[in-house]
Amino acid sequence: MTLQDAATERPEAYKAFMSHKRNQQVPGGGESLDQLSERCVSFLYDIVGKHKGERVILVSHGGTIRELYRHVSPTKPLHGKIHNTSVSVILVSDATGRCIVKMCGDVSHLQETGVLENAFGGDKTSA
Repeated sequence: MTLQDAATERPEAYKAFMSHKRNQQVPGGGESLDQLSERCVSFLYDIVGKHKGERVILVSHGGTIRELYRHVSPTKPLHGKIHNTSVSVILVSDATGRCIVKMCGDVSHLQETGVLENAFGGDKTSA
């Protein structure tokens, strides 16, 4: 269902989703942004606990990355969207659990592919 369809077919859910209120659940079973954040952060620390001293690669969508960034850097707002195939790196200390964002939403690996010139209207930032 597209956002436009949701606005017509499920107006209550659409309004809740578009409100961007952290505690607003979406009617029909959708979680709030606070619930999403709690789930993402809990998962991150579960992975860290199971793979101490190891390098782990997680593949996810922008919503998860945005919530993890928000947890790690609560005073630094993340503007714009997390582009498809972008690379984000979060370093987590085994000893303290402290997290540092090393990179977020980087698309430099796409510069020579032509994808950025052609995707989503050729805005040179979207993949």
